[in-house]
Amino acid sequence: MICPHCGATLSSAARFCTQCGQTLAVAAANSNDNVEDSTVLGTAPHGTAAAPQPEAPAPVAAFPEPVPAPQAAAPQPEPAPAFPGAEQPAAEPAFPAVPEPVPAQEAPAAPVPAAEVPVAAPAGEVPAAAPVAAAAPAPGTFVAPAPGAPVPGAPAPVTPGAPVQPGAPQQFVPNPMFKELFSARSLQTAAISLAFGLIGAMALALIGSIFFLSAGSSWASKLSMVPGLSGMMSDASGSGTVTPNFFQFLILVMVLGVSGQLSPNITGGNLSMSSFGVSGHLWMPVGLPGVALVLGTAFGAYWFARKFAIRFKWTGIISSVIVGVVMGFVYLILAAIFPLTLGAGSMGGIQAKAILTGVSARTYFMTLLLAAIGAFFGYLLAQYASDSNNVFTAAWKWAHRTRGFVRTLLDAAFIYAVVFTVIGFICLIMLSSSLHNGQMFMLFPILLPYLSFLTFALGSFGAVGITASGNIANLSLFGISNQYVGSISAPWQLWLVFVVFLITTFYIALRAAARNIYDPAYAGWQHSWKSPVATLVIWLIVTFLFTSVTLGYTMQSDTSDVSLNIAA
Repeated sequence: MICPHCGATLSSAARFCTQCGQTLAVAAANSNDNVEDSTVLGTAPHGTAAAPQPEAPAPVAAFPEPVPAPQAAAPQPEPAPAFPGAEQPAAEPAFPAVPEPVPAQEAPAAPVPAAEVPVAAPAGEVPAAAPVAAAAPAPGTFVAPAPGAPVPGAPAPVTPGAPVQPGAPQQFVPNPMFKELFSARSLQTAAISLAFGLIGAMALALIGSIFFLSAGSSWASKLSMVPGLSGMMSDASGSGTVTPNFFQFLILVMVLGVSGQLSPNITGGNLSMSSFGVSGHLWMPVGLPGVALVLGTAFGAYWFARKFAIRFKWTGIISSVIVGVVMGFVYLILAAIFPLTLGAGSMGGIQAKAILTGVSARTYFMTLLLAAIGAFFGYLLAQYASDSNNVFTAAWKWAHRTRGFVRTLLDAAFIYAVVFTVIGFICLIMLSSSLHNGQMFMLFPILLPYLSFLTFALGSFGAVGITASGNIANLSLFGISNQYVGSISAPWQLWLVFVVFLITTFYIALRAAARNIYDPAYAGWQHSWKSPVATLVIWLIVTFLFTSVTLGYTMQSDTSDVSLNIAA
C-alpha cells in the first residue's frame, strides 16, 4: 500500500501512515487494490447490507488468493461469496436473484419436486446463468422423482379396476360375498332359523306323541305285528313288547311329519333283519310337523335377516341351503339316538331288541328340502317385504302386492288350503267317531294334511289309487273299482265335497275377474292362461312328492308293497 499523502510504502493492513501520520481509511477504500472487492459488494441488487459498512469489505479484502478458488467451490458451497471474478454472480443471486424461474418450475409440476430443486441448486461447476445451474444437479445429489414416475425397487401401486401386470405382487382381497356369508350376523341368522324350525317341529310332534303315549304297550304291540317282524319276535324266547319312552315317540312323529322313512332293525350281538330275510320301509306324506318346520325356519330367517339387512342374493340363498343341510343332520342324529323300541328278548343266549329307526337317506333329504324351502322364503321376504314385524304379515302383504296370474295363483292356493283343511278336520272327526276311538283325533298332526289332499283330489274329479301286491283299486266320486271285486258305489258325502269345490272355484274366479276390472293390464288372454297352467304344474309336483303313503316289506321270498297314490 502507498500513502496518498507522503508516498511512503506501507503494509496492506496499516490504518495510519508511519511517515506522515495521516489516516488511511478513506485512502484504502479508494485505492486500486480494492476495486474488485468493492464491485462485488456494490453489485448486490437487494441491498440487504449497506455499502459503506467497513466490516463487509474488510474480510473480503483480507484474502486476495483467487487461484485456489475453483477447487474449493464444489465441496464447500458456504464460502462462495469469497470467490472473486466470475464465481461471484453464481453464489449471490442463487437465493435472491432468481425469484422468477422458481415459480415457473413449480407451476406445471407438483409442489414436492419444485421444493427439492433449489436444494440441489448450489452447483458451482456450471458458471452459466442461474436458472440453468439450478435445473442440472451435481452428481451424487438426491433429486425427488416426478409425480407418477416409478420408484426403482418399490412395488407398483394397486389401482382399483386397473389390469394387473403379469408377475406383479398382488394383495389378497377377500370376496365380499364370502365375507358377508361367514360373518357373525349371517351365521347368527342361520342359527336362529335352525332353532325356530326345530322348535316348531317338536311342538307339533308333541301333540301327535300324546296319542302314542296314551296307547301304551298296546300300540307298541300293534307296531310289532308288522308282517315278518311278528314271526321273528315269536321265535325269540322270552320276548315281549316294551313301551317306548316319550322321546322315542316324539322323534317318531317328527320323522313321519317330514315324510321320512322308518325301517325295522335288530340290535344286539351280530343279529340283523337281513339275517332273518326280513326288510321293510314305511313313509307317510308331509304332516303338520313338516309344515311347522317350514314355517319355523322361515320365521327365524325373516326376523334376523330383516334385522341385519342380509341380502337375499347370494347370501340368503346359500344360507338357506346351509340351514337345510344342518337340519338334515340334526334329524339323523336324533333318530339314531332315540329309535322306537318294539320289543326285547333273548335268542340263543343273545339279548336283542327290535327297533324302528328313522335313519335313512329319505329322512335326510326330505328334512333338508323342507328346511331349505322355509329359510329360502324367509330370506326372500326379508328383502322384498321388509316392512312387517314377522314373516306371516310379510307374506300377506307381499301376496297382495303381486299382480296377474301370480296373484290369482296365490289367492287360489290360500282359499283352497283353508276350505279343504276344514274338510280334513271334519273327515278326521267322522273317522274317529266311526271307529269309536276318540284318541284317533290326536293323530291329526300326521293325517291332517294328507286328508286335505285326498278330499281335494276326490272333489276335483280326481281319483285315489291303492296298489297292494299287484292288486289295483281306484276310489273316485263314481265308486270304488277293483279288478277282482268289481265296482262299488262311493259314499254320497263325496258329492258334497264336489259341490264345495265348485263353489270355491267360482268364488276364486269372481275375485280374479274383479282384479281384472281395476287392473286391466293383465286382463287379456295372454295373461289369463298362465294361472290354470301354473296350478296344474304345482299340483303335479305336490302329488308325486308329498301325497303318497308307502308301506313295503320283504320276508324271505315273499315280497309285498302297499302304496296309496293320488291320481290328479
